[in-house]
Amino acid sequence: MLKTKAFRCTAVACHTFTQRAWHMSKGGGDYQSLLVQQLDYAGLVRAPLQNKPVYILSDADKASNAVRILYNAAPVVLGFDTETTVGRKEHPQAPSLLQLATSEACLLIQLYRISKGDPALFPPPISRLLGSPRILKVGCNGSLDALLLETSYGVKTRGVIDIEMLAIVHGIPVQSLADMYEVWGDDKDTLQKAHYSGKVGELDGIFEWDWEGEMRREMIEYASKDAFASLTIFQNMMNWKRKAGWVSYEKRRPMTKEEELEDVWTFISANRKGQFQKMQTLLQWLRNSYPRYQKTKVEPDRTQALIGNLRDLAAQGRFFFVGTSLPTNSTPSDSSESRPLPLSDAEFLAQTYQVPGQTLHTLLSNMDPNILREVLPAQEAGAEDIASFVIKLSRFLEHPMRVGSMVRQVMNEAVQQRMEKWDDKEWIIKMLKLLGGKGLVKMRVDGKVEFDEIWVEKVRTLAQIAQEKKMEEIG
Repeated sequence: MLKTKAFRCTAVACHTFTQRAWHMSKGGGDYQSLLVQQLDYAGLVRAPLQNKPVYILSDADKASNAVRILYNAAPVVLGFDTETTVGRKEHPQAPSLLQLATSEACLLIQLYRISKGDPALFPPPISRLLGSPRILKVGCNGSLDALLLETSYGVKTRGVIDIEMLAIVHGIPVQSLADMYEVWGDDKDTLQKAHYSGKVGELDGIFEWDWEGEMRREMIEYASKDAFASLTIFQNMMNWKRKAGWVSYEKRRPMTKEEELEDVWTFISANRKGQFQKMQTLLQWLRNSYPRYQKTKVEPDRTQALIGNLRDLAAQGRFFFVGTSLPTNSTPSDSSESRPLPLSDAEFLAQTYQVPGQTLHTLLSNMDPNILREVLPAQEAGAEDIASFVIKLSRFLEHPMRVGSMVRQVMNEAVQQRMEKWDDKEWIIKMLKLLGGKGLVKMRVDGKVEFDEIWVEKVRTLAQIAQEKKMEEIG
């Protein structure tokens, strides 16, 4: 509870500070239009887009000149974001691209292309602008971008505002920049940055984009939209302006308490089967992962609702209790029937439980090779053996993940364990596409990849049949 109170207090303090800065920025004149004129006059080439001016800066001199012009224009607030090329073996966490946006123009600065990850080659004008506390840098999870800039290039970024923190003050739960744009974006616009067909075999998403090379039109649009959108969201938040006709997720998709409880259990059993863990660990995972509450509840309401759900599920016997005994209302000499004492939240969350069933990874790892062949596609001549890939992948895909995040996790583990092929981004993507083409995995509309539920059910059914047959033989 103390953490959730502190979190909300931080959000309120953030909002108070940004309100002051926002009022200071109002009436700041038409520096943006002058800024565009100065950038054009400096010979900086605009990207071939039909909307607001976007400037791609891929060498130190042009980047320094553009940022000096921006700094001298004395902006109060900038949209702020970074992008990082997935799979770079040298300096893998170093941001590749820095996006800075006013309401009329955006700078896309290819930091890694300019510096090659060397802090000594980082342009000083960019360091000065980032380090200025009088210029607010607003973005979704901007503090993480600032941290990566500091750890990679030694550059401190001050005046960073995480706009998702401001959303908490408004009492609206959000998961992403796109979610916030649906509430505080332009009335006639959506932040539709990517389209997925649902087929992993057709992947050409951002995890394959090289932010250090020549930037294609879709990359320019993607990167600039993030920065422009962050600024728009911040401005509308400060004005308490929401999109016309916006309706909360809870009102669009209502659930009864019973339906919600079953939905929580379905989510737990689909992702945590066979696992032993403390309720506190399960609570933390649900708080960060359960989709409905991510869209309908903010802290501390989210935590309290989840504790209530977990207590109800435990009371219904959905979990297996793991331990010696629960506290009771009887003494050793008491002959009356003992009854469990009510547990405080802290005591309840300290208990260890098991979710019935087995994880997909456990099922595949222990499956008879002959049965395993039934659930895997037939091997084509010269194709790699995909059995080991599917088994390994099942550990990472216990729940849907963004492809870029999953690829990074697989590669990081491969580097640590010195696993051949697994540290090769191209090979991982090739195997994902192969599985997608065979119907084992699929891409969701939100850009996350997951195992196909029909295939997973087939695995579980065959495993159950094999287990029953084994029990009959023993009997």
